[in-house]
Amino acid sequence: MSRKYLIETYGCQMNYHDSEQMAGLLEAAGYDRTEDDRDADVVVINTCSVRERAEEKLYTRLGELRVLGEETGRDPVVAVAGCVAQQEGQSLLKRSPLVDVVVGTRRTRMLPILLDESQAAQRPRIDLGAHDNVAFPFGLTRRDDPVRAWVTIIEGCNEYCSFCVVPYTRGHERMRPRRDILDEVIRAADERKDKKLFNNAAQIWNHSFFWQCLAPEGSTRPSGKLREMIGSDFGGEQQLLDKLASESVNHFASGWGWLVLNNGKLEVTSLHDADTPVAHGMTPLLTIDVWEHAYYIDYRNERPRYVKSVLENIINWDFVAKNLDGQGASRADQQATISADNLT
Repeated sequence: MSRKYLIETYGCQMNYHDSEQMAGLLEAAGYDRTEDDRDADVVVINTCSVRERAEEKLYTRLGELRVLGEETGRDPVVAVAGCVAQQEGQSLLKRSPLVDVVVGTRRTRMLPILLDESQAAQRPRIDLGAHDNVAFPFGLTRRDDPVRAWVTIIEGCNEYCSFCVVPYTRGHERMRPRRDILDEVIRAADERKDKKLFNNAAQIWNHSFFWQCLAPEGSTRPSGKLREMIGSDFGGEQQLLDKLASESVNHFASGWGWLVLNNGKLEVTSLHDADTPVAHGMTPLLTIDVWEHAYYIDYRNERPRYVKSVLENIINWDFVAKNLDGQGASRADQQATISADNLT
């Protein structure tokens, strides 16, 4: 039987987003969600130290859970997260023996491990350590709101205003890379089928990535591991170019021809309008833009010549090879090596 978790959240939007991430981590670890504290094997209380009587709310809730345990005979693992956890730390364990895990604001990704360690050792676990990397694995966040998606832009603060605890509980200011922000917006919009937002965000990413795929001094040639994979998966470079050209030319209306890495193999595909492999869990390697250009070249039946010219003359195969490391989605915001003037 799977274990069940309940997360209760107090405070700001950042806390609610942290709870979404913790929910995703717990479900990835095999837990199922419940809304009933009588049914929970793990209760996570995500706290706030800014809102009025935040600490009192925490200790009141811990008292309620203690009484509930006496009435039902259940003994769930109790974890305290959020700003009160970061601020109070060890003192939470001293004040309430009910608490099994204390996890700080910058260590929430450790929650499943801390829960397992606490149960295995039958003693409390605490982790308040600094972790300056604000990245979070894509696809794990468990969002419930049908019309909103919290997306972290920046964490922490450097201002140290006299009335504010954020620099002390959230740490110094750390900005997420804009590429990660855009990737998350694309995925969140796709999950909710928000076509307008998805198209806008994905179109920005696709175009940025396309410019990275072009070489300012003419095409390089595939080499090394990329060349080997092309030979294995397509039979050779010309066969790959022919397949990319066919996919891009025959794609109905506007869209994108793609070379992607999918389950360890190279694949050629095409996606409509502003759709992007980022939203489908594929690793982008190379794209051919037949989105913007379709309107201008199709009425002259010039798409075949345009695609052939791009593939044969200005592909940056060194960039394509670099994307085999799985980080291609993060490279769309680098300074492009070619401008529109180079294509005229």
